[in-house]
Amino acid sequence: MDSQILQLIERLDEDASTVTKIDELLAKLLPSIEKLHVSRYVSPELQLFLDLQDDFRTNLTNALVEVYRNDEWNAEQVLVANRVLQGLLMIHPASRVVFHRQRNMASIIKYLGHEDMEVAKSTIITLIHVMINDLQNFRMFESAGGCSALIKRFDLDRQDQQNLNYKVIEFLLFYLVDEEGGPEALTGAQKSELFRSDFADIDWLVESLNDMKAELGTIRE
Repeated sequence: MDSQILQLIERLDEDASTVTKIDELLAKLLPSIEKLHVSRYVSPELQLFLDLQDDFRTNLTNALVEVYRNDEWNAEQVLVANRVLQGLLMIHPASRVVFHRQRNMASIIKYLGHEDMEVAKSTIITLIHVMINDLQNFRMFESAGGCSALIKRFDLDRQDQQNLNYKVIEFLLFYLVDEEGGPEALTGAQKSELFRSDFADIDWLVESLNDMKAELGTIRE
C-alpha cells in the first residue's frame, strides 16, 4: 500500500483527475471502516492505511489540498475531491492539522463561491469535516475569510437555491455554538459578529436559529 499511495500522490501532482483513484482506494477500505465503527476492530489493512496517514510523506489529505488550488477543475471533479476529503478526515481525524495553515484553508473556502450550487453545498459539508473538534481550524476559517464567503451564499430571494440556504443554516448551527477549551475559545455571540458586515440581519438569523434549536430540543424530549 505504501508504494500505491506514493504513486497516487505523484500522479495527483500531474493530473488532478487522479482523485478518482483515491476515491476507489477508500471504497475498498469501506468494509474495514464499517467493521471498525461496529466492533472497534481495526483490520491490518486499515491499520496500515492509518499508519501511512501518520507519515507526512504519504498523507493523502496533504497531497489533495494542493490540487484544490487547480482552477481548471470541473464541478464533478470538485465534488469527488470533496467526498474523498470528507472520507479521509473521518478515517484519520489527525489530518485536520493540514488546515492549520491559512493557505490550505483558503483553498477549500474559495469553492463556497463556485457557480455550481452542488459544489457550494458539498464544500459546506467538507468545511464541517475540516473544522469539527479543532478550534484552530475555526480560527483559520475566520482569518481566511470563510465567514464572509459563507454568508454571501445565503439568499432568501432566490427560489432556486433553497437547498443551499439549508446547508448554510446547517453550517451556522454547527459553527455558532459557545466554544470551550482555552483562551482562543469564542462564544456564539462573538462569532455572530463576524458576519455582520456582510449580513446586517445576522441578529434575526441567529434568533431564528435559536428558535429552531429550541424546537428540535422539544421534539427530542
